[in-house]
Amino acid sequence: MDRTVKRVVVTVVGVLAIVLVGALVWWWLVAPGEQRRVVGAAELVDVAPPALPGRSTAEVVDPGRLSSDWGAQEQATASWRAPEAVEVDYTVRRYASARWAGWAFGRVDPRGGEGFDETSQRFPRVPPREADEVRFVCGEIRGRPGACDTWWVDLRYGQYLVQVQSTDVPVEDPSVPSWLDQLVVGVDAEFAEVVPRP
Repeated sequence: MDRTVKRVVVTVVGVLAIVLVGALVWWWLVAPGEQRRVVGAAELVDVAPPALPGRSTAEVVDPGRLSSDWGAQEQATASWRAPEAVEVDYTVRRYASARWAGWAFGRVDPRGGEGFDETSQRFPRVPPREADEVRFVCGEIRGRPGACDTWWVDLRYGQYLVQVQSTDVPVEDPSVPSWLDQLVVGVDAEFAEVVPRP
């Protein structure tokens, strides 16, 4: 092969490699149309507390930047505790991009490996309209099939991953409890106002 042809082949292969790498970086880091405005995670956990029975106490934990967690850059958690060991945690994590958040949404086990008779997906009465991805999961109590003791809700808003977990809030009805529906409606409204779709 003469030098000119070899130089052209090397140049074409180099340009194709750059285009391919650029396309992969763009696809992985950018998710066009889903990136939302960047705000602090602590600002997004400022929602009305769930309407749990009895008087509840509130706490906000803001650890700031994270060294690792499927690429999360920042998180904040609001927790509510009510009588009889009822606890609700609401965590917002911000990722570098919507792609990273989507990747984490698909890989994180919302149940944290806890053991239940059964865990099954449920559907809210009012689906979150602003979320890009939604998952509601119920953990059924051992020995009491159909009675949900623990709920996990995962929502993705662009580069934000929202997780709500409630423990020791037993209900006989396997549908999503009204207080959880109301909390998620409040979360959805907060995201619509503070970090709306682009």
